[in-house]
Amino acid sequence: MTLEVSGRVDLRRAREGFEELALSVFDAGADIIELGVPFSDPIADGSVIQYSSQKALSNKITLEKTLEIAGKIKDKSDKPIILMGYANPFLIYGISNLSKSMKEIGIEGIIVPDVPLESYDDFYSNDFKILERDSACWERIGTEFFIPAELA
Repeated sequence: MTLEVSGRVDLRRAREGFEELALSVFDAGADIIELGVPFSDPIADGSVIQYSSQKALSNKITLEKTLEIAGKIKDKSDKPIILMGYANPFLIYGISNLSKSMKEIGIEGIIVPDVPLESYDDFYSNDFKILERDSACWERIGTEFFIPAELA
C-alpha cells in the first residue's frame, strides 16, 4: 500500500499527470493506493506529506477534484483505493454525499485520522455502510490489512 497525495505533481499536469502516476504505482506492484485529500493543516502527517498537501493545494486540488481523479483511476484499474483525509473537508462536503460519491466511484474505504474517539460513532454513521461489499478485493483489504490474524 502506498500513500499518494492527490494532485501533488507539476501544476500543468496536476490532474492528468497524477492519474498516470497512480496507475504506474499500481503497475509497479502496489496492491492499494491510499489517496490523500490535500488539507491545509495535516497535523497527523510528517513533513513530506505536509509538503505534498501544500503542493496539491497550490495546484487547486480539492476534495471534489480528488474524487474526480479517483474516478479516472478506477476507470482504468480495479485495484483498491482508500481515501485518506481530514474531517473538515469531508464534513463540509457532507458525509452522506461523500459516501454516495465513494460508492459510485468504487472507492473501497476511508481513513480520517483526526476524528476524536468520542465523535467516532457520529462521524462514521450508517452512510458509510453502503461501502460494504462482498468483493474479493474488500475481503483482501479487510483480512490482510485491518483485522489482526488472531481475529480473522
